[in-house]
Amino acid sequence: GRGDALVLGAACIYSWHVLRLSDLAPALEPLHLATRKAACELALGGLGIVAMLTVLHDLPASRQLREFWAEALTLDSNALAMLAGSASWAGAVTCGYTIWAQSYGQGGTVSATNANLIYTSQPLWSAVFAFCLLGETLGAREAAGGAAIATALLIAATSPSSAPGDSASRSGAERHCGMEASSGIDDDGCSGTVADTSGLLSRPSKGHGPHGSAAACASDHADDA
Repeated sequence: GRGDALVLGAACIYSWHVLRLSDLAPALEPLHLATRKAACELALGGLGIVAMLTVLHDLPASRQLREFWAEALTLDSNALAMLAGSASWAGAVTCGYTIWAQSYGQGGTVSATNANLIYTSQPLWSAVFAFCLLGETLGAREAAGGAAIATALLIAATSPSSAPGDSASRSGAERHCGMEASSGIDDDGCSGTVADTSGLLSRPSKGHGPHGSAAACASDHADDA
């Protein structure tokens, strides 16, 4: 149906976002990137709310939004405090922290493929928390779907193609050396002190002299990884 098509489209768009993030995150500070992403989401969300309350007021989501505001105005102080606490938790932890964590992980050693695999486990964690906090139980169909997700994750995580290898290390090293070459930080072809591909250590690299190249520097990074 239409709803299924929209959900599928959202999944495709988010997967594209994960791929783009793997290209951009290594060149940016995680906190800087997360702050800009959160500001963009806040701006787009605000525009969406304004649009639903004015232009798109016939949508089901617009009616639900108006009903929410009408009900919020009738809440007592205790209910408002609980609502504010829930909103703060959702903003700081489920949104703010996860944006930063994703930027940090994909800027280091987590590939786009592994990142998407990790996000695929979200329904499993939702089911666990629903059981622990709300006492909800899974039916036969839900349990079968969860088992299928867990099996797919296990197969993908243990396959040789999903394990980090030389190509991933070389790709990260080439991005690192390309940034240095384009910014003019080092005219000696990445000689001096550079960070290793894990982003955790710093050590002198093998100098290549005035004729060094980003490709040679990337080769050293891949050999040292």
